[in-house]
Amino acid sequence: MSTLVAALAATLLAGCTGGSEARVPEVAEVEALVAQAYGSRGDAAALCDLASSQGNCDVLLQEAGTAPTAQPEIVCTQPYEGHDNYTPGLLVRTVTDDGSGDDITHDTIAIDTPEGPKLMNVVYWVSSKVSDGNTTDDAIDFTC
Repeated sequence: MSTLVAALAATLLAGCTGGSEARVPEVAEVEALVAQAYGSRGDAAALCDLASSQGNCDVLLQEAGTAPTAQPEIVCTQPYEGHDNYTPGLLVRTVTDDGSGDDITHDTIAIDTPEGPKLMNVVYWVSSKVSDGNTTDDAIDFTC
């Protein structure tokens, strides 16, 4: 399960907001990003363009295997206010059928960037959680 990747990306992107109030992406924007991620699942460059961190996306794709054919479904969202060095955003949980009848639960966070809204982790077929600390023990309590 991937947790630390989201934490590191959140820290790095906190500086992108400068001193101004960070805009939190709207649910409709997140729905569009998730649909684009699904449509880009076979094109690593296009998929990673939707990610807040190209490097994290590349690393996750190396170990992700082939994406399932089922489209991810957003089952809930929750605002995240951010704190310290962590930028605010919209927590997103998707569920995808892995092709063998099991569900993949994927938590990520949508944040605003200078290029527009991005997902911390677009590799939706890898089970993940979002951390707001430096370890995987710092997973955000995101309940749907």
